[in-house]
Amino acid sequence: MVGRLPERRIDLIARLESCGPRKRLAIDGGGIRGGLSLKILEEIERLLTKASNRADYRLADYFDYVAGTSIGGRAGERRQA
Repeated sequence: MVGRLPERRIDLIARLESCGPRKRLAIDGGGIRGGLSLKILEEIERLLTKASNRADYRLADYFDYVAGTSIGGRAGERRQA
């Protein structure tokens, strides 16, 4: 349909405009910790995707903000893309 936003986009807009608590993910980085953080995030994403029964869900769907330092920031960025 012309002029209609995709469902994911509508969900994002509704979340940003709503009042209430925000979910934040902060990832510490540096060497092996960053790599470990990435592996843990991948497993959490796999479990959440399985629990939601929607293959198109990603970790980004569960957090409003993601931040990190060093490789932790890159890990968070990778999970958001």
